[in-house]
Amino acid sequence: MKVKLKNLCFVTSSRADFDLLFHTLERIENSKIFNLQLIVTGSHLFKRHGETINQIRDSGFNIDQIVKLKDESTTDAVINNMSIALKSFSKAYSTLNPDMVVVLGDRFEIFSSALASFINNIPIAHIHGGEVTLSAQDDAMRHGITKMSSLHFVSHLQYKKRVIQLGEKPSSVHVVGPL
Repeated sequence: MKVKLKNLCFVTSSRADFDLLFHTLERIENSKIFNLQLIVTGSHLFKRHGETINQIRDSGFNIDQIVKLKDESTTDAVINNMSIALKSFSKAYSTLNPDMVVVLGDRFEIFSSALASFINNIPIAHIHGGEVTLSAQDDAMRHGITKMSSLHFVSHLQYKKRVIQLGEKPSSVHVVGPL
């Protein structure tokens, strides 16, 4: 019996989330059940952040799509980048045809990738939802991603409770510990 590969599309926007995802990406890459798809965006592409896209390549991962944004952080630039990202992720998903998009965290690039996935009716798995930080924008984006997601991997029981308080089905929330 032939097993259909399940296309899992991971989005990484910074060295911080890539470092957390690294071992999970390795396991998916080496799996005979899943097909890893990888989209790279955000600070990975910027010289002043070390062009960490090279770290991804050096790790041996195939990059399926790159979503290029401008290296600016004013409010207008972020809004413009979110617009570019939304269109670019939608186009990437159309090309890759993922069965699920997997995202970690709360950055605006991740929010844009989740929104494009949600609008295109592609299920989303969200890692590290339910957490709270000092930034109201981060919290709003993280909780927005949670509301668009159908599968949740949280790092602690208190975050599971928070995700459930946001209205998510308890059966869809899994405490996996921190990556």
